[in-house]
Amino acid sequence: MSEFDEIEALARTYAEAVLAKDPVRLSALYEADIRVFDTWGRKPFDGLGAWRANLDNWLNSLRDDDSVQVSFNNVQISSREAMGCLHALVTYAALNRTGETVRSMQNRLSWVVARSASGWTIIHEHTSVPIGPDLKGMLQLES
Repeated sequence: MSEFDEIEALARTYAEAVLAKDPVRLSALYEADIRVFDTWGRKPFDGLGAWRANLDNWLNSLRDDDSVQVSFNNVQISSREAMGCLHALVTYAALNRTGETVRSMQNRLSWVVARSASGWTIIHEHTSVPIGPDLKGMLQLES
């Protein structure tokens, strides 16, 4: 498997873990000393403990009849030896029991990833949304 395919597999695993509401599987994608600049919040999350608590809160806040489907668009991946990055537009779509989208939002996402003996892991995550002229976040972007 190429480095591109291996890094792209992180995105697939991320989407699968979110859909399954599985914070253990999701947090396994991140290094222990992860630093996250998240769209939702004012300060960075330093360390997997802080980030895992945020992931738990997010996934546990979803109702039993809702799930979130994650789609990665305009994905760009580059790597050099043991370091790489992934940039994408990510759509988070809330689905009801029948699989219909009831609401959605998009983020810009950047991951810095590192290769270890066990594979690629995320060492930094940054999500953002553009701010419109009305000073409000734009949650629907062109892909």
